Amino acid sequence: MPETSPDDEFMEDRWGAFVRRFDAPLPATGSGALDGWTLAVKDCFEIAGVPITAGSRDYAEWRGLPTADSWAVAALRAVGARAVGTTKLHELAYGITGINRGQGTPENPAVPGAIPGGSSSGSAVAVAAGLARFALGSDTGGSIRAPAALCGIWGYRPTHGLLPLTGAVPLAPSFDTVGIMARNAPDLDAVLRALWASAPTGAPPDGPEITEVLIAIDAVERCSLVMQRAIEETASRLSSRRYRLRERRLDVMDEIREAQAPIQGAEAWSVHKDWIEAASPTIGDDVAALLRIGADRSATELIRATDERTRLVAAVGSIIGPSSALLFPAALGTAPALADFDDPARSLANRRGMLTLHNVATLGGFPAIAFPVQAPGETPLGAQLVGARGADQRILAVARAVE
Repeated sequence: MPETSPDDEFMEDRWGAFVRRFDAPLPATGSGALDGWTLAVKDCFEIAGVPITAGSRDYAEWRGLPTADSWAVAALRAVGARAVGTTKLHELAYGITGINRGQGTPENPAVPGAIPGGSSSGSAVAVAAGLARFALGSDTGGSIRAPAALCGIWGYRPTHGLLPLTGAVPLAPSFDTVGIMARNAPDLDAVLRALWASAPTGAPPDGPEITEVLIAIDAVERCSLVMQRAIEETASRLSSRRYRLRERRLDVMDEIREAQAPIQGAEAWSVHKDWIEAASPTIGDDVAALLRIGADRSATELIRATDERTRLVAAVGSIIGPSSALLFPAALGTAPALADFDDPARSLANRRGMLTLHNVATLGGFPAIAFPVQAPGETPLGAQLVGARGADQRILAVARAVE
């Protein structure tokens, strides 16, 4: 994977990461910890004067030209970052593969012919290919963690509500978060500290050091053998660094996925309903089908799902103590071939499998860090650590111990 440099904006984008690559990077608006760092921005965050597509061909006209930067872009530019362009995404950020038939699907730089993962596909590709030092994305149901895992980089989903989403196109507000991607742990750490310092709520609170890592064994069992071995090796490295390792079955992973689906679908329809009904936009078949399902959710279904959400979040919360974290795979295995997704059955199986791995953090608003666990020179494999709400800094410290 190529190193980034001050000249990375001059590299050719032969992977198709960008919707719009600027002729020259937008200058920083201030100076600080990220002086000179190049930033790729998922095209669902507003940048003043730059049309925003949210991955959909007809969306920019409806939204209008942004007059100000989104909170996240403004915060990063204020501490020295220079934006090099806006990146592709799964349409409306509503998908886990990164496949976008309208705008084009970015190529996975680490696995030729494979999907990049989504929805923050272009952001992951820009970082993995060395086109930007770090990238801004969003995570609703795994949209940072899945592409980070499949492209072999680091990704962060914060405690829900920790970082403002002002100026970002929503998908499902009760699950949406800002997200960050970087090539390595030190870069991710530097970006997160800059963002946390800028956040209205301040940095995540201090708490007890994490001493125990619980391996979500029923998540591991769903994955390929190569992923299972990688999790075993990750656990061994953590154990050698004096973390206490213990296997734990959650026994609610499918229930969590089924509880999130109706809530997310109904929220997504509510977000985009006015645009769709007024403008009759062209939307890809996969996302259009999800929006139709969301539109048809009944009040009874939503009440039941909301009650289930309360129960399930409490169940997971009782497992993740203040000094523990959950270790999950961040993907079912290595990145699958793009051609596999011409088969609807395979596509559905991948979506359900990936969401099952990621929705545990999403449903409860828990923070999560995705990080590479493959051996040097091998095809990317990603794991994730999930902590209690507010444990963002502490799970990052554990992940860094693996690196």
